[in-house]
Amino acid sequence: MLQVAFSPEMDKIAQDEFIQQKYLPIPFLMDPAKAMPLVRFQANVTGHNIILCVAYNHRALDSTGVSVVLKILSEFCRAPETTPDALSTSDAAEKTARQHIEDFKAKEPLPFNWTPVPLSFDAAPTVDPAQEPVSRHFSFSAQKLAVLKNACNTVIISESHGGTEKSSLCTTNDIITALVGFCGNKARQGIVPGTVSPPKVIIAANVRKHCQLPANYMGDALVPVETTYDSLRQVQGMAHPDFPESLSQKELDQVCSIAIALREQIGLLSESYLQGILLNISNRNSLSSFHPAYGRSIITSSLRWMDFYLDYGPMGRVQKYDIPETKVKGVCWVLPVRDLEGDVASQPFELRFVLERGAMERLQEDGLFNWMTRE
Repeated sequence: MLQVAFSPEMDKIAQDEFIQQKYLPIPFLMDPAKAMPLVRFQANVTGHNIILCVAYNHRALDSTGVSVVLKILSEFCRAPETTPDALSTSDAAEKTARQHIEDFKAKEPLPFNWTPVPLSFDAAPTVDPAQEPVSRHFSFSAQKLAVLKNACNTVIISESHGGTEKSSLCTTNDIITALVGFCGNKARQGIVPGTVSPPKVIIAANVRKHCQLPANYMGDALVPVETTYDSLRQVQGMAHPDFPESLSQKELDQVCSIAIALREQIGLLSESYLQGILLNISNRNSLSSFHPAYGRSIITSSLRWMDFYLDYGPMGRVQKYDIPETKVKGVCWVLPVRDLEGDVASQPFELRFVLERGAMERLQEDGLFNWMTRE
């Protein structure tokens, strides 16, 4: 369950290079069709820090589930005598949640609103350096995201003649996904073979509330929501006084179109749809057979409101949480904020994005993307 390794050299290497097998508790690439451990830890002890690496089976846990696991670990670190009934969740609560899922399923399956692609990870080394996956950290301006969101929502309100429900308005996460998706797909053009056409943008939606599950349910409760460029309605002339003249109006309109399409698709996550796809999933022989086009699309997953900056008692508080892995090209995580008690709205949005090296170099020169990363 837990391995401990002395790794003093980690004090001297960049976090982008942390994904090396000697620092990990299980093999980095494992066949998704075969059994793998639920969760494993490796504590890498350096000269100054403890770098805890957590590897988990995403078919069983999602980031919320991992945050609950780590919260329980921190509770035991602070008070080893803690009894099970005082923890963040319990065996009984998880069994009740799993039974609820079983009862929640529909009698007839429904098709997925995404294109299923069998999941596989190729462990062979990349011959072309431009295709090698690299992970980079970015920070988006909270104020500029708010400007883009307000401009996009102004379009929605104007088209509805003032009768818009709040659930129909774009969230900041919609805007981030649209922006990362648009700029990421653009950076891949002509560089990355095998990407889907027309391009897709996918958001990982947490459906615990939709399925009437506890907020701290530990299982995987993410559902992909995708939109393709050929299904977008055209937005034109999205304006805001804070948009610099150097930005392309056409690109701003495209980002808004993607965000609106994602919001509309999220609105279709009805109870009956989720009940139907739950049965569809349970009828599958392989849990790796119904994933969206991972690696060939841009997908975002937000951890912003999850509590990962925990107090581990004698070992202290978490100083930095990051996901510098490179397993799935095209995935972007919105990292958790450091202080959920502070002024979260003004804190920048920290991202961890995985792309092919050639595409990443092009992304880092993109005008719209660079504007968002500057305060």
